[in-house]
Amino acid sequence: MKTKRTLLTSIAIVALVVPGAVCAVIRVGANPPAVRDQPSLSGADIHQQLPQALNNPNAPQTDILPPPVDRPLPVPQYRNAYQGQATRGELTVPVWISTRDTTHVCDPSVIHSGESNNNHGSALTPLLMNFRGLGKLPSSSACLANPDNCRANEIGRADTHSAVAKDFVVLTVNHEFAIYNKCGKLIFKSCIEDFLGLSEVDFEFVDPRVIYDPWNGRWVMTWQGNQSPQTHLFMVISDDADPRGDWYYYAFNASDGKQGFADNYDLGYGRRGIYMAGQQRTNNSFVEATFRSLDKAQIYNALPASMITDSVLTNEDGSQTRGPRVAQMQTGPAFDVTFVNARNDGGDRITLWKLFDPFGAHTLTKVDLRVALYEQPPKAVQPNGSKVDTGDCRPTNAVYTSGRLYTANQEKKLWSGETIPRSVLHVYGINTVTNSLVFDRALGAPGFYYWYGACSMDFGGNVVVNFARTGNRIFLEHRYLTLDIPNNRSFQSQLIEAGEGNSAAENWGDYFQSTLDWGDYQGGKGKQKVWMYGMYMTAAPDEWGSWVGATARAADQGAMALAPNTHFNIAGPSGGAFSPSAMTYTLGNTGEVGYNYTITGVPAWLTVSSHYGEVPAGGAVDVTLRIRPEVANTLPVGEYHATITFENCYTLGTSKTRNVNLRVTPRRIG
Repeated sequence: MKTKRTLLTSIAIVALVVPGAVCAVIRVGANPPAVRDQPSLSGADIHQQLPQALNNPNAPQTDILPPPVDRPLPVPQYRNAYQGQATRGELTVPVWISTRDTTHVCDPSVIHSGESNNNHGSALTPLLMNFRGLGKLPSSSACLANPDNCRANEIGRADTHSAVAKDFVVLTVNHEFAIYNKCGKLIFKSCIEDFLGLSEVDFEFVDPRVIYDPWNGRWVMTWQGNQSPQTHLFMVISDDADPRGDWYYYAFNASDGKQGFADNYDLGYGRRGIYMAGQQRTNNSFVEATFRSLDKAQIYNALPASMITDSVLTNEDGSQTRGPRVAQMQTGPAFDVTFVNARNDGGDRITLWKLFDPFGAHTLTKVDLRVALYEQPPKAVQPNGSKVDTGDCRPTNAVYTSGRLYTANQEKKLWSGETIPRSVLHVYGINTVTNSLVFDRALGAPGFYYWYGACSMDFGGNVVVNFARTGNRIFLEHRYLTLDIPNNRSFQSQLIEAGEGNSAAENWGDYFQSTLDWGDYQGGKGKQKVWMYGMYMTAAPDEWGSWVGATARAADQGAMALAPNTHFNIAGPSGGAFSPSAMTYTLGNTGEVGYNYTITGVPAWLTVSSHYGEVPAGGAVDVTLRIRPEVANTLPVGEYHATITFENCYTLGTSKTRNVNLRVTPRRIG
């Protein structure tokens, strides 16, 4: 944690635009720092064979792997003039904020504090952890009729995003964010306007994203703050790998002096930069796709920072770029980041972009890849016959590992024997070395609608996709499926959280998220859990919910071992001292992925070195129980007993107990 903070009561924000335009200056005030089980349905979700020999997890590693976190960053040295087609915009110094100083928690709101159901899933892909995420206050019919009259989190859709690292899960929905531990316990929650010390009257915060950057051990969140007639983009950064402490934020005008607003900006990272990709809209029409680059050497040092903006993007075939999705770079190739886009209205191409030397020559390349023809998906029909929007053909997210990029969108498909088309997932795997497709398949099943497929990939080449689904007899639910790419195997989708009713709102969010668990990271070796976040429909027609699930493909789950197999027996005279004064237990893990533990039942006359933590695969964590003299020394003569419970809080995880016994004897006089 930093020991010195820059206190600002206001911040001037300057956006430099293309030559000939007028610089826009605004001032923004700032506060001081301060699943339920459900049987699987019949019928496979995948109706096409996977291609042979796609990824080879045993191939030589050519990319650079993320180093240990908190790598020092150099102070940047920029040229006086940038030579290129991009625009350099200026950001002022950041504003400091803290989870410790935030008193408002988004009132009114609904807080769900980790209702874990531990759905067992299937034997092939067990759902290791399962808990309720952020929810919404039930909205009125007037709110559904006119979303402009609602607070951002009361509208009939949820834009869900998440990131995971050691011990923590950070979730964002609309204008809210929350920090959970991996056992599903809520640690912190706030509306972003309260956290930043801003007013929702001034800004409508929407389209949130959150990442954990494994290259430097930072959490980064972005929001679009709509302020008619323009939009500001807010980037909120933790000062270290622990999200519970201090953060700071940058803000800038995203409209380049025009009357319009930013839309659906994605968030990704590479070794050197943090990247955003989205589009600018005017009068509800797309104007241009935009790609923005920020240097970690500046923003991670909380320095005055600049931003490079690539705009008016076109695909290789000359068509207008729309809906770009920037990758989360889990390894580092020669280029720093890649992003991908499809044709929103349908087509037979997707475009792969690569950025080399982002803060030097800033070379952006593009190539069109021919894919199986895709068309705009139809709206999904709920059991009561009403419809919900399934979006367009833009991808949901993108993830890169070891020369492979995976992404997915939704498309229209008419199944044999059916008379109405359905929306299905279209998943793409790209070899970024040869710029060729290694996976190009539609995933779905007759009778159902699939959309918003979010891809994640572990270091073994396994791909996990979570998504929304509804059908003739199935309410809007949250599901996932796994693809064993190296061994050419696929598995039927599994439930994360079942729907409970029909949605009265037509819009059903814009994206889900799936992300690697960086708490399992061992230099690209071993196996990893994947966490998924998305929506489901509650029984109330105007209330959605969000749900978190975690799985691990082809991995033995974390298994607790506890040593020694002895109880903690303490004795001593009234007033102390007591012996032995401490006892250390070692939590081991004989599984292939990490598990998280909680320790309960500790009596007032003992302390424990940690109540919660994570034990990595093949690793061990020491937990020390120690006598608490200020309490134990006041106890009258007698015997005191307690049972300490060590719990592996993941599915099928076992609990182990140890007894602690304290005997207080009369003090000998003389």
